[in-house]
Amino acid sequence: MQRPSIFSQLFTNISLHELIRFRPCQVTLVLILLLWLLDPAVDVFVNQEHSYLYELTHFAPLETLFLVAASLFIFVTGISCALAFLHIEKQQRALVEQRQKLTQIIHYAPDCVKTVARDGILLDINPAGLAIVEADQLSEVQGQSVYDLIAPEHRQRYIDFNARIFEGKSEIIEYDVIGLKGTRKSVESHAVPLRNSHGQVVTHLATTRDVTQSRQLAEKLSYQASHDMLTGLINRHEFERRLENALHRADNECN
Repeated sequence: MQRPSIFSQLFTNISLHELIRFRPCQVTLVLILLLWLLDPAVDVFVNQEHSYLYELTHFAPLETLFLVAASLFIFVTGISCALAFLHIEKQQRALVEQRQKLTQIIHYAPDCVKTVARDGILLDINPAGLAIVEADQLSEVQGQSVYDLIAPEHRQRYIDFNARIFEGKSEIIEYDVIGLKGTRKSVESHAVPLRNSHGQVVTHLATTRDVTQSRQLAEKLSYQASHDMLTGLINRHEFERRLENALHRADNECN
C-alpha cells in the first residue's frame, strides 16, 4: 500500500474555506496581485513611454511568461507554507483539547489520582484524593511528603513500594492513611511508572480508592462467621478450628 505524500497529508482535514481565511494564504494572494500590479508601474517609471493603464493591459509575451512563472512559484511556496502552518496549528489545538479533556476526567474521577516523586513528594492530586487526606485545597498537601500521611506501621512498606515503582514495576498495595484532621482510612493504590522520552521513570502515577467500608464489612462478616451473635463468644466451628490449629502446632513442636 502506498504511503500518502506529504502534500496530501497537509490537505487532510483542512477545508478550502479554512485555507482561504488563513493569513499566510491571504498574504500569498496579495503578493501575487502586487507582482502583476507593480511590474507595469516599473515599466512606466523606467521607459516613460506609455501610461500605467496601457502597460497594465499590454504585457509582452516573455514578460507574461515570467509573471506567470513567478506567480506559480509564489503560489506553490505560499500555499505549502500555509498548509504546513495550518496543519501544525490544528494539531496544537487538538493536543490542547485532549489535554483539557484529560484534565477534566482526572478532576472529576471518583477515585484519587495522584503523582508522586522519587523522594515521596506529592506532585499533584485530584479532588477525590484531597477528600481522602482531608485537605480543603491542593496547596495544603502539594509539595509535601506523602509518607507523612501514611500510618506509621505501613510507612516503610509504602516507601519500598514507591522505590519499586521507580524501578519500572507496576504494583498494588493496601495501607492506611491518616488525614489532616486525624481520620484513619484504609486505601488500595494501583501505581505505574511514568517515563520520559528517553524511557527513564520520572513520576509515580497512582489511582487510589477508599476501601475502609469494604474492609470493615469483611471484618464484620468474618467476626459473625466465627462468633455467636447472642453471647459474643466464639462458635463451635471457630472453636474446632482453633483447637485443630493448636493440636497441629503442638504436634510440630513434639516432632
